[in-house]
Amino acid sequence: MKPLIATREITCLSPRDDLWVALGDTAQLNRAVGNNPLVSEPIESPTAARHLVKTRLYGLSLIYEERPFQWNRPESLSITRVFQNGPAFQYIYEHRLTEQPQGGSLVSLRIEIAPRWPLLWPFLWINTLLIANRLARQVKLIDANLQRGEEPYGRTSVSSTDSVTLSRSRESLLVELKDADLKVGEQLAQFVAHGADIEVSRIRPYEIADKWNVARPTMVSVCLQAVMAGMLDLSWDIICPSCRTVASQVGTLSDLAEVAHCHLCDISINVDLDRAVEATFRPSAAVRSLENRPYCIGGPFRTPHVVAQAILPAGGSSVLPVPDEPGRYRLFVRGGPSASIDVNADAPSEVEMQAGDTVEPAEVCIAPQGQVVVHDRLGRHRHVKLEHLQWASLATTAHYVSTVSEFRRLFSAKVLQPGLRVKVTRVALAFTDLTGSAAMYTRLGDALAYRFVQEHFALLEKVISHHGGSIVKTIGDAIMAVFAEECAAVQATIAMQQAFMDFARRQTRAENVQLCVGMYAGPCYLVSANKILDYFGQTVNIANRLQCQAEGGQIILPREIADCALAEGWLKGARIIGHFAADLKGLSESLAATRLVVYETPNTTTSL
Repeated sequence: MKPLIATREITCLSPRDDLWVALGDTAQLNRAVGNNPLVSEPIESPTAARHLVKTRLYGLSLIYEERPFQWNRPESLSITRVFQNGPAFQYIYEHRLTEQPQGGSLVSLRIEIAPRWPLLWPFLWINTLLIANRLARQVKLIDANLQRGEEPYGRTSVSSTDSVTLSRSRESLLVELKDADLKVGEQLAQFVAHGADIEVSRIRPYEIADKWNVARPTMVSVCLQAVMAGMLDLSWDIICPSCRTVASQVGTLSDLAEVAHCHLCDISINVDLDRAVEATFRPSAAVRSLENRPYCIGGPFRTPHVVAQAILPAGGSSVLPVPDEPGRYRLFVRGGPSASIDVNADAPSEVEMQAGDTVEPAEVCIAPQGQVVVHDRLGRHRHVKLEHLQWASLATTAHYVSTVSEFRRLFSAKVLQPGLRVKVTRVALAFTDLTGSAAMYTRLGDALAYRFVQEHFALLEKVISHHGGSIVKTIGDAIMAVFAEECAAVQATIAMQQAFMDFARRQTRAENVQLCVGMYAGPCYLVSANKILDYFGQTVNIANRLQCQAEGGQIILPREIADCALAEGWLKGARIIGHFAADLKGLSESLAATRLVVYETPNTTTSL
């Protein structure tokens, strides 16, 4: 039986790129045209389908296999659904965007429905026309909204808010915030109350910080405070490194496992805190009840780094168009095989690749606007995609959040499960210690000396927190501090020395007591120890042993980091006094290291 086909063409004034982004948000598009939310479950299918979807349409409960979407950014998108029940056997939706010579864009829509039984042909034909007309009207509305500078889908659904509970949580939040952060707290409360469901259902602090022109650390801090105030809930999303969508979600770090799995890409995920785990927020259920079911489970909006995606048939071939932007890309085939793609003008316009358990060749060069022809050698239906290797990430990683002082202070009970080790690919650690402290205890007595040590802890904690780090633990007179970025760690060590020198100068009885600081960055494991998030591994050992190489008033850095800091201008307030080879226990070779001292600033002297 021939399929039913309806086409529409809509001339739009908006640029193609703007329309691509809007129409690629298939969740909002489905909702706008009146589709119902979905329930999906993973499946293993001889086709490329990875999800079995259940929904209601025209009063019917329908079940279908959702095939991976196929697209070529920013030109075309195709969606295929194969139904297990209902009047239709298959549904195909396509749209194509063409730039017009006079400006604007032409949007071409195509709906194809394959009837299951001939008697239902009239019913399906009417509904095919209705679907095409609804989509065409929505495209016109999107174009009009874009022309007015409004959101493409206008005012979207806002679920009801419990104003009393929200008001109570808002007051609790504002009481805890610094004066400088009160405006952000108020804005967050308004967003929770009036933001569209689709916007507040997964709040990403970096994303809204950039949108509101707020410092990212400030936004993270306010969101964490809002959790304690009862306004928001915090969850941890396990992100697939390939599709970069949420593979799974846990409520606390204690629910993390070392390995997760992305069903869509069919790959295992090592749960690295700085790559695979993202902190996200949503309104507390007591404040606002949100609909959890999605309106779409795929599409280019969810994977903006993917420039082209196609279904690779068993034993067949697929063609992926190459973008006109030079750079580094990756070809990925479901299951994990991948290859490096270098797009540059001097390369051929077409390359052929073989996809089996691996992709051959492993590296290719191709010209912009060329095409990659992929041949299946595994005999299995899979999807294949071409993706940017470098993409600006807006993820607030669990690694970063675990270094924030508010998180360690407010969520100390929600640590990793005992025995679990979670890798951090790179973290900056600083150790401090006091010289002359033993003599100070003898000279001043335990009470005054202990008071000095505690006051110096409080002083350094303020400096560390100001630079975006936090204290992991104190050991005697020493501090172990963690920072997500090396820049912040270097600048914090300088500020710590400056602050301590001013502090000690005012303490007439604290003569000959100086601060020693060592800093190092590298891979680590994060563990739960004594109900805190602690770090262990060779990076910890090296950072601690570098501190032991410091004399009073000095900072010891690896030469590599010191050279980078000098080139990047991170050493303001300090100067290099020498380089040396540090022989550290546990290292087979000497470590190239650098000594820093800070510029002293005169201050008045007072008594302890």
